[in-house]
Amino acid sequence: MSGHRPRSAPRDARDTGRTARISPRVLHAAEVPHYWILDPDERILLVHRWSRDGYTVVQRAAAGETVRAEPFDAIELRVGMLFGDEEDE
Repeated sequence: MSGHRPRSAPRDARDTGRTARISPRVLHAAEVPHYWILDPDERILLVHRWSRDGYTVVQRAAAGETVRAEPFDAIELRVGMLFGDEEDE
């Protein structure tokens, strides 16, 4: 054993009961091409795509639906799995 301690997450990144949030404005300024929102109350997935004018919702899918969502559209995804409702087959 080398005596090196494993690195831990910085204090502000540890689970403190708070959710880290990055605003769409910050994502847009960084030209992040896509971001997803999982809404646990509505049980939906919203897929957003970057454009010069802002983000556009390009897909909306509910638990129980199977989608091919950007940028991972080569993979079928059951939205309910994201909410823990369904098992992976």
